[in-house]
Amino acid sequence: MSMDGCRLKVVILLWCLLVISGSSFEIGSYDLERDRPAKCEAITIPMCVGIGYNLTRMPNFMDHDDQKEAAIKLNEFAPLVTYGCDVHLRFFLCSLYAPMCTDKVSTSIPACRPMCEQARERCVPIMKKFSYTWPESLNCSKLPTRNDPKRLVHGGARE
Repeated sequence: MSMDGCRLKVVILLWCLLVISGSSFEIGSYDLERDRPAKCEAITIPMCVGIGYNLTRMPNFMDHDDQKEAAIKLNEFAPLVTYGCDVHLRFFLCSLYAPMCTDKVSTSIPACRPMCEQARERCVPIMKKFSYTWPESLNCSKLPTRNDPKRLVHGGARE
């Protein structure tokens, strides 16, 4: 991903943070409205370092308690990310396993549904060749849409 592409995503995300407040989002068993520490921490997950933002908060949207646990699970997607079936796959996965954190907002910020749907659409054919299916834990219908004014989401332009 080009540096301009990362900057654009971060700018879109920060704009959303300034315009929208509050969030209600659930994926897997994770609920943003439950109590959780509001402290941001530096991203240490190798796949997510240099993704366009540097801070995350745990537990994540996949209900991992720490980055070490998240990194182990995220590493299962490394071959698919390396293959490059979708230009935004790494960013999308990191937004769930190492969600962006800012002290300006008390919740983490997930990717939007269109980014998930694009990744699924482009990667499922590759996964099928190796007898894999899109994981239920990455159910796109549970992600917020970009048009929901009550939810913060990472943007993701279709290419």
